[in-house]
Amino acid sequence: MSALLNISTFESLMNGYNKENANLVASSITSEKEIVGHANKTFALEYDLPRDVAKAHREGVIHLHDLDFYASRSNCMNHPIEIIFREGLNVLTCASGPAKHFQSAINHILKALHSMQGELAGGQGIPMFNVFLAPFARGATDAEIYQGVQHFIYECNQLNASRGMQTIFSNVNCEYSIPDFMKDEEVKYSKEIGSTFGEYEVEARKILDAVCSVLLKKDFEGKPFLFPNFITVIRKETDPSDELFKKVIQVNLEVNNAYYINMMKYGTNLGSAMGCRTWLDDSYTGDWKKDVFATGNFEYVTINLPRIAILNKMNRTPVEELLDNAIRLATKGLFKRRENIVTKYENNKYRFMKMYDTEDYGHYNNYDRTTMGVGFVGLSEFLTLMNADRTYGLEFMTAFKRRVDNLNKVSYHDLARSVGVEYTERDEKPRWSLIGSPAESCSYRLKSLDNKLYGRALKSEKLYTKKYYTNSFHVPESSDVTALDKLHDEEQFHKLCNGGSITHVWNPEIDTNIDSVAQFTYNILKSSNVRYMTYSPTLVYCKACKSLYSGEQSAENCKCCGSPNITTYAKITGYLADTGNWNEGKRQELMNRHDFKVD
Repeated sequence: MSALLNISTFESLMNGYNKENANLVASSITSEKEIVGHANKTFALEYDLPRDVAKAHREGVIHLHDLDFYASRSNCMNHPIEIIFREGLNVLTCASGPAKHFQSAINHILKALHSMQGELAGGQGIPMFNVFLAPFARGATDAEIYQGVQHFIYECNQLNASRGMQTIFSNVNCEYSIPDFMKDEEVKYSKEIGSTFGEYEVEARKILDAVCSVLLKKDFEGKPFLFPNFITVIRKETDPSDELFKKVIQVNLEVNNAYYINMMKYGTNLGSAMGCRTWLDDSYTGDWKKDVFATGNFEYVTINLPRIAILNKMNRTPVEELLDNAIRLATKGLFKRRENIVTKYENNKYRFMKMYDTEDYGHYNNYDRTTMGVGFVGLSEFLTLMNADRTYGLEFMTAFKRRVDNLNKVSYHDLARSVGVEYTERDEKPRWSLIGSPAESCSYRLKSLDNKLYGRALKSEKLYTKKYYTNSFHVPESSDVTALDKLHDEEQFHKLCNGGSITHVWNPEIDTNIDSVAQFTYNILKSSNVRYMTYSPTLVYCKACKSLYSGEQSAENCKCCGSPNITTYAKITGYLADTGNWNEGKRQELMNRHDFKVD
């Protein structure tokens, strides 16, 4: 057996800088993370994964995500912060009693985020952030609420202590009012100011307002906050003329950090996005606490759709056969990884995940109800290669979704055996889902492999010079269509992607006022199947005059003072990032983004 890491590779990783993750910065800790990650990848691809799965990844048939954490971590989760507020915070080395004050509650959430990041590879969400915090805000002044929220947001951006000096990949989901299903829910904190959450709507709205105010103020130098992703939930009772709704729109357009969840079409009571777009709602068992909280996405594997079209043209292999084989490889790889990590979980290797054991949520993070994601990239290029239109694309994706749904009809144990992997029989209800993969790195990687292996086929379709595949089912970034056209096209695919999906309105051209944009947003979500959306302007920050404004992707100088000392920020897949840290494929995608008119 060869070494997991030779001296030459060690030196290269120690002295180099990988731009496959835009949230990473060059540092010695980043180099250490890359070294361990390389060893994990080598272990996975050369020693642990089935040979056909490893070969499929290397050749670009599929993409196995987070291989740098293959043997140790799963993807993402939603925090059940109610547990901490009821029972206090226990982080292995020190235990705190339940919080009694707003600032203490904020600190406990932060400590939980940092503790959990040591056991996860991906994002961490907090559904109903302002609802669960609201009882602690009773009696606090507006200034104290603002200061507590400000502390939370700064901590999310300044503690570069996870996964190679990254900040925590954090999301907060906020409500405009106390949802109906929560109004009679009893508050069981140690400091009970009222009997039910319905009594704290004023406080919940103050917290939401404070989040908006802190984000709009920006940091000390005038730069936008990159985290947490700020998500608000749009329900039937949401009022688009609400000043808070309009303030959220202002946050989105001015500092590019607001997203919208459509609860008018998905789930019964609660749905939530984690990380870039991974999705949970209460349609799994109907219990919102167990379906949405204290669990997450175990991992997803991305299928290269253009490769299916290429092989169909070259070999006349039916598309259905190629898709079935790719799904088989994806499930096989996921089962092998799941067996490794769940076994560690059962052997108490993830101490914070199992720190609590409650009747309503179970442990703090529960693997038995995580989603298993089958993802995809490049539907647009697939259709070009197939000489097909979006109508065929919808038919193809509907058949794809049926295949993924069928996986839920068989136990994990039996399905794993059917694809040739040993998986321990456990008390688990299958939770397979189809996800429009974020594809931050694999969009570029898979396109590069296809150029290398099948360049002639791509040249014939004028796709060769493109350095990336279009994200999931998205309309190509360069398409000359309006925002409304884009939303109506993509909504058809959102309904199929129960594991997660997003629509970006890139570089929105908005001639109307914020009131109109708020109404437009509400109307779109009410009348369509768009699950999760955001407006995504490109921001230019000048280090000389400290100005921040919506600008051109190709800007070289500040429009205010003329200085060339500028930084460009844009959303890469589902979070805001410095574009200087992007890989070559994502940089080209950025330049191709069309200005979508919102009217």
